[in-house]
Amino acid sequence: MRVLFADFIRSEIGGGHMVLARLANRFAGDPAKGVTPLVFVNDMGRFAERFLDEGVARTMFRFPGSLRKVDRRSGPLAAAVLLARLTPFLVSFTIRLTRLCVRERIDLIHANGMTMLALAVLPSLLSRAKLVFHMHDALLTEEEGGNMSRGGRNALLFLAGRFASAVIANSDFVREAAVTADDRLASKTVTIHNGVEETSPEPLRAGAPGDGLKMLSFGRLVPEKGFARGLEAVAILKGRYGIDVEYSILGVGPDSDRLSGLAASLGIADRVRLPGFVDDVRRWIAETDVVLVPSLWQEPFGLTVIEAMACGRPVIATRVGGIPEIVTEGEDGFLIDPCNAAEEAAARVAALAADPALGSRMAACAAETAGRLFTMDVMAGRVASLYASLAAEA
Repeated sequence: MRVLFADFIRSEIGGGHMVLARLANRFAGDPAKGVTPLVFVNDMGRFAERFLDEGVARTMFRFPGSLRKVDRRSGPLAAAVLLARLTPFLVSFTIRLTRLCVRERIDLIHANGMTMLALAVLPSLLSRAKLVFHMHDALLTEEEGGNMSRGGRNALLFLAGRFASAVIANSDFVREAAVTADDRLASKTVTIHNGVEETSPEPLRAGAPGDGLKMLSFGRLVPEKGFARGLEAVAILKGRYGIDVEYSILGVGPDSDRLSGLAASLGIADRVRLPGFVDDVRRWIAETDVVLVPSLWQEPFGLTVIEAMACGRPVIATRVGGIPEIVTEGEDGFLIDPCNAAEEAAARVAALAADPALGSRMAACAAETAGRLFTMDVMAGRVASLYASLAAEA
């Protein structure tokens, strides 16, 4: 089956984009799965060069800056005005993508994310390629703790329900949110958890005598990721437990300056590192003792969680969204209350510091869980099976 993996990167490369790259790489490197991938993406942040293997065919497209202004929170009037401005681009994009699908004999368009679903509907109809919508975010309105307007959500539900042959949700939480909003999606929406590359767990770090603990978080630097709670946990560990922790937060985003200022005001600036975006996250995980995922919003899945677990590191994560589908409390990690994240994170780190054997057991269990349930081979196999079932329906 010839599959076009279509994606739109608005500004920064996120977990959903990385999943698409890994999926295309896996299919290109494993012909036995019966999928020939072609990636269609805008080259924001040199995405194709950095994350696609050389053997993966790709076609790049450009987009107008106004497309970045598409906001899930926009009301119908604002959305209509923006749509009118984008009409010339939408026409040319539709023609180009349709011609590409016909020329390359594409059987199925794998639309990665909400924007690409909307952009791919007409080309899929014109080229007669099946359409699969890969849903990386919960379709929740702002009133429900999400970031969509009710009109925007209804439009996405209509497109998915009417035109998608199947919908992939990256967690049961995301699937349940979509089906609750529109029960017509129940029969075509399947949960396929994200995966990471198969790897051997990293040996636990052997710190020097007197060396403090190292804690790591990574992701986009925005308030809803909760990294401020991580800084507060470091201050609590220092003041209440007498435990010295070096805390690194990897990523870029608008919250960077605020986090730096908070670290200074808490008196822990010398124990905090904000190196920005890094390609080799695994190296940083290998050099840490525990990974903290302090998200305050309804995290759709939690790719950072399985990346840490695959490396054999205990995870402390908030009990939000899809994360409880990954972490089993007290076995391969700790789940904490997002409303009391700093206090509970500090207590869990203190427990690990007091009982190194506990950390070792959790690390081993985390690696086993990731290797059994959350590998790219498992994910690609399930996606390939879905494609095959759709092909059989033709």
